[in-house]
Amino acid sequence: MNSSPAGEPDFDAQPRHRNALRALAVALVASAGGAASYAGGMFASDRRPTPPAVVPTATATVHVADITQSRQDSATLGFDGDYTAVTERAGTVTWLPAPGTVIAAGNRLFDIDDTPTTLLLGSVPAWRAFTPGMSDGPDVRQLQQNLHALGFGPHLAVDGRYGTATVAAVDHFLAALGVPVNRRDGTLALGSVVFLPETVRVTQDAVVPGALVSAGSQILTATSNRSAVLLPLSVDAQSSVEVGAPVRITLPDGSPTSGHVTRIGHVATLPDGGGSGSGQQGQPPVVDVTIGLDTPLPAAAAGWDRAPVQVGIVTAVRRHVLTAPIMALIAGPHHDYQVRIVAGGTVSAVTVTTGLFDDISGTVEITGPGMSDGTLVEVPAS
Repeated sequence: MNSSPAGEPDFDAQPRHRNALRALAVALVASAGGAASYAGGMFASDRRPTPPAVVPTATATVHVADITQSRQDSATLGFDGDYTAVTERAGTVTWLPAPGTVIAAGNRLFDIDDTPTTLLLGSVPAWRAFTPGMSDGPDVRQLQQNLHALGFGPHLAVDGRYGTATVAAVDHFLAALGVPVNRRDGTLALGSVVFLPETVRVTQDAVVPGALVSAGSQILTATSNRSAVLLPLSVDAQSSVEVGAPVRITLPDGSPTSGHVTRIGHVATLPDGGGSGSGQQGQPPVVDVTIGLDTPLPAAAAGWDRAPVQVGIVTAVRRHVLTAPIMALIAGPHHDYQVRIVAGGTVSAVTVTTGLFDDISGTVEITGPGMSDGTLVEVPAS
């Protein structure tokens, strides 16, 4: 991934997919310049050599531009975050949402004994009943934030105190849930609400309707409803990727989108999801990298889960440098690179020094005599 020292390109150190592309460029352009010949004709009946193959050529313009170097990986389009919903009351499970169901704050998450448990947003788990006269606390403040956001206490002070205004807001909330008026006393029983950090998308039910559960039982698992790309990155490549790095993503239908690295895991596992240690058959352990999308997915792709995608994570950037098509490079006489400059009706080969290669755009950072913004160089005709 590192560029070679000036004047000494290390051909053997380049990744194989780059070598293939660059070798093609070298072969085509060298052939176009008459450097390649075909010797099969030496064995023909008249023993006369076949003239060198001629490849049609065109010109491309050298530009001043930014160039990026990326690593290419296979990844999976899914959803960010992993959550578990637990019941705080014992009973019989009477209703569960189907996997894939999206549940927002204020909506039913599951039923125990035909009584709904409602999702609210927050990081503090419900650990006690909410009732008039209870002590102050962050769980009360979290409840007040939800009541205010859901419109049940538009003038409610979010102060962590369970006063008369909070009691009234809770009763309005219970009315919206269909609780009879004679059972509205400003109290939310333990287990009537579950706090999770955000709107969730159900991934799997841990039990089935009819199951008898105890307090503390896991009922279902979920993720956020935010699409994300999930990449198992080998630990030997971890140092080349940073949080915030731009990412180019190719969706399963071939359409492009963009994102940024949002999280890099710190626990290494085997590629098959096993524990830490060396991977099987020489495969190194991996860490989980999460890539957030810069823009929402197209409507047709919004529901995709576990779909394969290709990602190009930017690992280096060079700004305002001379760039040329990789296909302009030809093999020089001293294990170096040359390009053929077209000027005034003549073509001349000059030795150049390369920097970053952008295999996605097919361009390379380049410097050398006679090279400037607007210089015309020879490339194979498309």
